[in-house]
Amino acid sequence: MLGDIVIPGFDSAQMLTYALVGLVGLFGIAIHAWSTLPDTIPVHFGFDGQANGWGSKKVLWLLPIVGLAIYGLLTFISRYPKHINL
Repeated sequence: MLGDIVIPGFDSAQMLTYALVGLVGLFGIAIHAWSTLPDTIPVHFGFDGQANGWGSKKVLWLLPIVGLAIYGLLTFISRYPKHINL
């Protein structure tokens, strides 16, 4: 299913399951946090631990979307390796 990826101790079904559970978890946390966070959240902290950068809570979706994009790209590369010349 995922091509010729071989990692000792794992099969492709396990890797697919772990990846999908991780993605669902990322989106689940984002959905849960969306309703509990204020509209403006701290997005950067100084060395003293105090917030010194603020942003919209829309930044919360960055990690799940990047994770989904990476999953999609790696899935495409593993299924069609002849189309990618890296």
